[in-house]
Amino acid sequence: MKTDFLEKFFCVVGQTNAMIAACEDIYNGNIAGDVVSLAEADGAVFLIAQLANAGGNATIQIYACDDTTPTTTVPIAFNYREIDSPDTQGNVTAATSAGFVTSTGANVLYAIEVDAKELASLGYEYIQFIATEDTNAAVDGCVIGPILTGLRYKEDVGATQVT
Repeated sequence: MKTDFLEKFFCVVGQTNAMIAACEDIYNGNIAGDVVSLAEADGAVFLIAQLANAGGNATIQIYACDDTTPTTTVPIAFNYREIDSPDTQGNVTAATSAGFVTSTGANVLYAIEVDAKELASLGYEYIQFIATEDTNAAVDGCVIGPILTGLRYKEDVGATQVT
């Protein structure tokens, strides 16, 4: 049985309790994920499943962090794709450090890809997912990730990356 995904990617439960509790309204309260190290990875992927939507949306940003607190944060550029129900693939889009605003649509999946080089250019090794609610209306769904990609050392699989 082939297990490419399981062998090549390192999945992290990077959601905080507030994010998990917010599945009935995922952007309520401006959610922030755990700070996660990319020191041993080439990048990370986040998935946002935006299901039922009463017209809410949020600005999605990824922050580079200097330490695990985080003491200093800097928003960074990343790529993302919007996938509409059931599997209409949007273009890969480059988001600036300002991030991107989600749609007010239902049954949308966002795939976000972060390149660890964006952090390295700042001298940082940690990232944090931030969603800032723009329109206050319930959006049911969840955020999954980060899934660390391109692990530098196979033996790192199983080591912790959460701070």
